[in-house]
Amino acid sequence: MFLTSRFSDLNTASLDVRLGILSSALRRTNRLAKELEGRQRGEEYQVKADLLSLLVLEGRVRANGVRADGKVCLDIFPDSPHQRRIHACTKNLHHEARLALEEQLSSVAVKCSIREHLESKRGGRDVRL
Repeated sequence: MFLTSRFSDLNTASLDVRLGILSSALRRTNRLAKELEGRQRGEEYQVKADLLSLLVLEGRVRANGVRADGKVCLDIFPDSPHQRRIHACTKNLHHEARLALEEQLSSVAVKCSIREHLESKRGGRDVRL
């Protein structure tokens, strides 16, 4: 009974409330993943990727840039009071979410410091500017 009433409350909650809940969950899981180590860290980053995948598929994420290390800068809820910026590895996202992001990534810039750019030149890595 308790769970049923809680889920029905979520179904009738305003979009703003639901976005706030997702935003908080994403912030918490990202913070926790950074504090953990080993297998637990990987599991928490996968929870983050699952949440991000849902948001990408719902059209609530906009690619902002790509870092030299390959992580993608994402604006979450870009036109909302719950807007966040987060960095993520796209390899952990679900396949459909990766495909949706690839379209956006073709038109965003690689963002890196001058030092990273120079190091990439020495190391032979290809970094587009």
